[in-house]
Amino acid sequence: MSELTTQLPERLNNTEETGLDAVLSIPLLRLIVEGGPVTVVSR
Repeated sequence: MSELTTQLPERLNNTEETGLDAVLSIPLLRLIVEGGPVTVVSR
């Protein structure tokens, strides 16, 4: 496995670093695993 693959769960759980609401992490991971598009929207 790549370094990013092993660090991804830890990095997504760090909401201060990602700015991602913890409630969104599960749906986001599902989209990534299923190969669906993930749109990045700036606030």
